[in-house]
Amino acid sequence: MRLRLCVPLAAGALLVAMIVPGAAFAHGTHIKAKMSGSKVVGAAGAPNGNGTANLHLLRGKGQVKYKVKFSKIGGKAGLNIGVYKGDKGQNGAEQFVLVDQPTNSPAKGKATGIPSGTLKKITRNPHKYHVTVKNDSYPTDGAIRGQLKSNPND
Repeated sequence: MRLRLCVPLAAGALLVAMIVPGAAFAHGTHIKAKMSGSKVVGAAGAPNGNGTANLHLLRGKGQVKYKVKFSKIGGKAGLNIGVYKGDKGQNGAEQFVLVDQPTNSPAKGKATGIPSGTLKKITRNPHKYHVTVKNDSYPTDGAIRGQLKSNPND
């Protein structure tokens, strides 16, 4: 009698164990950055510029949902918001673009077509990446910048 009861319970537990990691993978990873002009590396950033970036990485879909707030950056002309590889104090190569046209703050949307491997690397080591907001006033190194970090509150 006990054996008949244990087999279905074990099968159910195995099914749950297989589904839960898949659900977590589908949920994605939340990371964030607090940005300012003083964090820009290289040429000086916007002296009073500030902002925040909240990113939701969906590796299975190759997407990043984002909400980026910015202010006091010297205008929206030439606005470009991107995620770059680079430790604190280092510039690096752009990994993908979030925004590439003038828009109001907060900029919200979804970037698509991002390689799963890139998103996996960012998920594992967000501190090795940063968000930089550039515009015509600060086209080279950016108006504001902030290192990414895990967002445990989401």
